[in-house]
Amino acid sequence: MRILFVGDIFGRPGRTIVQERLHELQKQHTVDLTWKASSGAVGYNLYRGTVSGGPYTMINSSLDSTTAYIDSTVVSGQTYYYVTTAVDANSNESGYSNQSTAVIPSP
Repeated sequence: MRILFVGDIFGRPGRTIVQERLHELQKQHTVDLTWKASSGAVGYNLYRGTVSGGPYTMINSSLDSTTAYIDSTVVSGQTYYYVTTAVDANSNESGYSNQSTAVIPSP
């Protein structure tokens, strides 16, 4: 098996780009969220905002049937506020849960 690096394909310019951008790749942050199941819920929606108390924007693309979510779209140096809602079999959505806060470190 042969592993090719960008520098192998593009020569010196490729190696330079990788060296310049490596710190960005190494500092990718995520937020791992979990919550307790709600009785009668068939799924959950997850919302995120940048101001405590909202407004919030839904960040899951479809109803999530689990009680965990990984937010991989966070930005270094930003603070995020998360809430969830439970959705029942008739598509009724609950009010927001208690808010959780995540502070993303700066590079």
